[in-house]
Amino acid sequence: MYYFKIIKHKKLLNLLFQAQAESAEIFLKDLLSRRLTRVDKNFYKINPEEVLYLDKILENFKTEFFPLLRSAPIPFSFILTKTQIEKATDTILRAGKIYLEEPVRDMIDSFLKHSNIFYKIEPWKNLWELILPSTVDPKIEIFYKDIFWYGDRNPCFFCKTSWHESYNCPSLLDPEPRNTFQSALNLHFREISQLLWEGIYEEGLTSEKLKYFYIRNFYLLPEFLKIIFYKYDVVETWGHLKIDMETPLRGGNLGLGLEYLIKGNLDNAKREFSEIEDDFRASIGLFFINILIKDFRSALYYLERTLFQVNTPFLKSYLLFLKGYLYEYMGETAIAEEFY
Repeated sequence: MYYFKIIKHKKLLNLLFQAQAESAEIFLKDLLSRRLTRVDKNFYKINPEEVLYLDKILENFKTEFFPLLRSAPIPFSFILTKTQIEKATDTILRAGKIYLEEPVRDMIDSFLKHSNIFYKIEPWKNLWELILPSTVDPKIEIFYKDIFWYGDRNPCFFCKTSWHESYNCPSLLDPEPRNTFQSALNLHFREISQLLWEGIYEEGLTSEKLKYFYIRNFYLLPEFLKIIFYKYDVVETWGHLKIDMETPLRGGNLGLGLEYLIKGNLDNAKREFSEIEDDFRASIGLFFINILIKDFRSALYYLERTLFQVNTPFLKSYLLFLKGYLYEYMGETAIAEEFY
């Protein structure tokens, strides 16, 4: 006797099903309850021979909700365990996949060998993935797109995933994100897709191979302020912007504050920027500091103050974009649209 645990990917579930999210979850659990004995809200007892039912159950769910799912996976993961333990796993679990703990793998494999069903058992981190016809990935380039909705945290301000806190985003560690973005433009989409998958599958979410994904929003990163700080008198419109513009290091409170900000030394950055009066660039620096410490109301205050100090279309549009983006990030989409 083993246990079959359901793990809900809430963000993906809400994205795909919206108002029908609760109905979809109830429907899935009803399908499972017809074949398996439910022992808790997310646990069912399962015998090896009952694994054969899982493929039909998942296929029925996909058929029922095909208009909403299309090529997307079922927004739940499943684990076969030897004991009924509620502890959360640190392993990344993909939506629509069935995983086996080590003590369960051999028994399930031994049983399925004598069945007529197609299956594979392949390693996945510290677990094993049981592949059935209903869990096979679609034949699309980014077949692993469900991972981008993985995680329970609030989205990162910079890369929009829920894999980490904003202040821990790997994009902040890239010393030259604009150059990284520029080099990404020389890669075929398939190459980038393969690199992302290798990073996720082989190494984890902090892999160097994910750098092209993390820095795609390079204009949100503190490093982009080198252009805002030092080239604002050259870049009057977005048409004048060149991603690879050289931005030499500068001294003084402003230059030191920016370098501290880029390196994540927020206390020193705040001290340097606070020494400067009536310079819009210091206010932008303080905006980013407050983003990183999650003080969004203070961030808006500094952004509002900056908007009254700039004149060029480039700076105005950049700041209005940041304002709209921040409101959207805070969930106030109606207000955000006004500034977009």
